[in-house]
Amino acid sequence: GQNAPDSDCSMQCFNGGVCKKGSADYGPLAVDSDGNAISFLTETNDANGEFCECPEGWTGLKCTDSYQWCWERPGGLDDERWTEGFACFHGGECVDDTENLSDFKCDCKDGWSGSQCETRDDGASQGQDCSLQCYNGGVCA
Repeated sequence: GQNAPDSDCSMQCFNGGVCKKGSADYGPLAVDSDGNAISFLTETNDANGEFCECPEGWTGLKCTDSYQWCWERPGGLDDERWTEGFACFHGGECVDDTENLSDFKCDCKDGWSGSQCETRDDGASQGQDCSLQCYNGGVCA
């Protein structure tokens, strides 16, 4: 089972996340396939030095960002960028890239874009500052 929250930890976590003191380690999720930082995974703790430890399938400071691994291959292919896998965020589905059959790409849900569905589309909501947890396809606005 997952660890209990650290004592005096007050951050509200979602989707089964557990409040911890310190800094989150997002591992290979924190960078895209080109090595650029994923914007919503740059904040590793809050002003109180707290973060949420998330169950598999969830990430982000408060475990509000879903992801699905397209592949995880220890040691990876010869191409370094794939050694730690490739993930689609926010309900995006992994699909074979028809232009490059050795790669995956993400089929993003409405309201999300980017190679890994990491970017909230303009007009979909107020963006990453929106912290209300929505369900059943609802979008925080």
